[in-house]
Amino acid sequence: MKHPKILYLTLKKEFFDQIKRGDKTSEFREYKKYWVQRLMDADGRLIKYDFVVFRNGYHKSAQKMTVEFKGIKITRNRTDWFRHKKYFEIELGKITQ
Repeated sequence: MKHPKILYLTLKKEFFDQIKRGDKTSEFREYKKYWVQRLMDADGRLIKYDFVVFRNGYHKSAQKMTVEFKGIKITRNRTDWFRHKKYFEIELGKITQ
């Protein structure tokens, strides 16, 4: 049996809670070198994960949740804090843990 491919992301409490409640179904990351290296392979293809593990802050005992990974899109269509910038949209499924 293969090991699941997991993307680990840290969030502020506000966003962690929104995902936990089901209000937020995507997580966003600005299209910068750091995220390109984590979300794309050497050939420029988006990486497919099985799950996203969210951590609420950086403390050792921070709350975590595991969510199904549905895919990644690259877009510019957002109108709030990523206005006119290229960014990654990580699409989320059901919370599994």
